Amino acid sequence: MRSTRASAGPQLPAVGGRALALLLDAVAARVAAAGSSGAGGGAGGEVGPA
Repeated sequence: MRSTRASAGPQLPAVGGRALALLLDAVAARVAAAGSSGAGGGAGGEVGPA
């Protein structure tokens, strides 16, 4: 996986931004789905007061 990130970075700088955004969205979705009441409440903001 290290080589994948290294090659994807310098070779495709423009796509790198989009890839990072997609990765962040995917990770955020997984975290929210895994613990929406816990981590999702603070990070996602979906469950603010609760």
